[in-house]
Amino acid sequence: MSDQRGVARQKVIDAQTSAASGTNVRATVIEVTDPSGRVIPLSIVDELFIYVHLTVALVGTSPTMNLYLQRAVVPDPDPTVDADWTDFYAFFQITTSLSEFVATIPVYDMGYVSNSPGANQRNRVHATLAANTQITGHWGDRIRIVEKMGGTVTTQAVYDVVFTAIVRN
Repeated sequence: MSDQRGVARQKVIDAQTSAASGTNVRATVIEVTDPSGRVIPLSIVDELFIYVHLTVALVGTSPTMNLYLQRAVVPDPDPTVDADWTDFYAFFQITTSLSEFVATIPVYDMGYVSNSPGANQRNRVHATLAANTQITGHWGDRIRIVEKMGGTVTTQAVYDVVFTAIVRN
């Protein structure tokens, strides 16, 4: 296996028009491939830097959009089956303004884990994690990106999501 230390960046969602309502899977990512052809599987990534950029704002009556990152909870998860996934990161809630968000999601050292088993377990959640919340731990070999709309949307948002994968070891 070749040395894979370094960085790769990829736009994993490009000019996505949001839905007007409901919860929708927008992408399932298993690797980051940058324009030069460098491929880094998510399973070996130490840290993700994620950039969300809205190019068209939501319009409507109290419109909201929430974006979630989810990790698989079963072997060979189906991207279309919600029961195969759980939230591990929720971005800030998006409303009626143009927005740019960045998130750094590191893999924490084992020293951050509590010795109390109850402190490290939780119920599986789907598109319900509170905004701007992260559950620690590695994302595994794939990440699913889910969009959840609320309120009345008369003009849908348009957005991009860029993953920067960082491998240190």
